[in-house]
Amino acid sequence: MRERRLHICAIGMLLAVLVVQDAAALPSGLVPFQATGDLFVLEGSTNNILRIDQNTQAISVAVPSAQILAATGDSSARFVGAGMAFDSAGNLYFTTNTNIAGTEGGHLLKWNGSSVSVIATRAAIEAVTGSSISQPVVAVGDDGFVYVAVGDSNIVKVDPSTAALSLHTSRAAFQAAAGHLDVIRQSGITPGTGGTIYVALTGNPDSREQLFRVNSDGTLTLLHADSPFTDLDADLTRRADGAILTADHAGGSASSNAVYLSDPSLASVPSLLLGPSDLSPFGVIASAEMGMAYDSFGNLFLVMDQASETRIVLFNPLLTGSVYADATDIAIFLGENDPSRITIGDIALEFNEISGTAVPEPTTLISLIVGVPVLFRRKRCQRTLF
Repeated sequence: MRERRLHICAIGMLLAVLVVQDAAALPSGLVPFQATGDLFVLEGSTNNILRIDQNTQAISVAVPSAQILAATGDSSARFVGAGMAFDSAGNLYFTTNTNIAGTEGGHLLKWNGSSVSVIATRAAIEAVTGSSISQPVVAVGDDGFVYVAVGDSNIVKVDPSTAALSLHTSRAAFQAAAGHLDVIRQSGITPGTGGTIYVALTGNPDSREQLFRVNSDGTLTLLHADSPFTDLDADLTRRADGAILTADHAGGSASSNAVYLSDPSLASVPSLLLGPSDLSPFGVIASAEMGMAYDSFGNLFLVMDQASETRIVLFNPLLTGSVYADATDIAIFLGENDPSRITIGDIALEFNEISGTAVPEPTTLISLIVGVPVLFRRKRCQRTLF
């Protein structure tokens, strides 16, 4: 593993001053937007949930596959096309995707830090949606409910305290709001405030790309459609300041994949946050089976593909990229000789309470010309290529 420590570097004659705000002023209940803990990874070759330590980058198994199988009674777990999210109490909610035969998987599970339990089975979710489940992903709302979106664009609302399920938004509602029938949800979902969530849809073929807010009552608000989006077969996340970050897979093209920034309060065209020149040194944005996450320090974690191997790339608040962990790191830990067999799926940041701590926001980064070295957390002063 590469050593992770604080790096001090001089950037020209600039002093970057982080103007911070009280944590209590941040939107409450948002995860991972107040998350400062370890990074969790759904690993698709072993179907373990891995933990990457935030201080040392040491890899360990947080939730072994055997524990998941014992809870579900399935003979195998499948994390390709699944998702996970933490709540503010530190509970991890995650899904398993259905197997190729469609006979197992598709469950919503909870890990409380020591044990795994089933919150909703595939049969229970399918009874609510009236259709077969595929690619189930999950978000935890600030209203305390867990939202599960399946590949056919149905969204199920789950009360984790009672395991009660209800259809929050139907495929038919998405078709009506989108203005066409071939809606496909191949992105993740991410929570907003007041019980809202955000989801991106792609057409079939990839001709209609749309970003929606799902309101607390399940109704839909179309935030933006089509250009500059080209292929929303990827993930999205939300910053603490309310901005939505949408990864555009661009059909796997390194020359056009991008990350866009949208302000859901404004009817404006999404702006480019990371373009091909920023992303291409690290490969291409991974497709729907992968993930992205954003922490309280303004770091964006993005799963990318490079030469048939997946890696997690960290972009700091200055949008400088570095490889945080890659398939080789994980293969060494797992004792796997072939890193191409490693599949980094969805990622999520563990929630740690930030009581009384000042939290820097990316929008409050001020540069002053004074010629003093800058202290950055994590690998913020280098672009490391492998």
